[in-house]
Amino acid sequence: MLETREIEDPQFPEFLGRLKAGAVDAVVFSSSNGVAFAFDRATAAIGRERFQEALNLTRVVAIGPATRLALERLGVSAELPREHSSRGIVEHFEREGIAAKRVVLLRSRQGSLELPEGLRSLGCNVADLSLYEVGLPEDLADARAFFDRAVRGEVDVYAFLSSLTVRNFLDLAAALGVEDAVRAGLARATVAAIGGPTMETLEGEGIRVAVVPPRATFADLLDALGRNV
Repeated sequence: MLETREIEDPQFPEFLGRLKAGAVDAVVFSSSNGVAFAFDRATAAIGRERFQEALNLTRVVAIGPATRLALERLGVSAELPREHSSRGIVEHFEREGIAAKRVVLLRSRQGSLELPEGLRSLGCNVADLSLYEVGLPEDLADARAFFDRAVRGEVDVYAFLSSLTVRNFLDLAAALGVEDAVRAGLARATVAAIGGPTMETLEGEGIRVAVVPPRATFADLLDALGRNV
């Protein structure tokens, strides 16, 4: 449903300079994709070890366990909010008293405005850097094959892992001329959302959500489905 594409943010070289100079108080990663794109670009500019060392001299916050694991595999320690969402990160900053600080967000162009706006409401000075964008795949063969199965009623459970996935899913169905049939299939199937924001997006589209795990992780989503399906 999704394809990631790297983009150039002119603020990134400035961020690296500020990070090396100790002029960044916190760095927030909102996806493992953001970790990969940030390290690729920083490695080309200043070297992987220098970027790793500079990150470990500041506070690093990861939106969820998968993002933290991606950082740990690259030698970077990261804090984890209780709720794995933009809202959870804002609450983490408020709870930890990280206010009026210089914060850099490294994420996708389509990232939620809830994160920078929430941090600014706490008094943080926020730089929002876009390292990549997420869009519809150029090759629609796999999507077409999947939607053929969906239209035939061969999908019993749909598990959505982000609001963007929901929007792209429906955009692809519309582009392939099967949106009405797919929506009818969703109404018959069990629909799961990984967290509150994804559930709200689905419900805003008129799609009933049956399963939402207590924590926004893929493992918890599978556990919740196992108990409910």
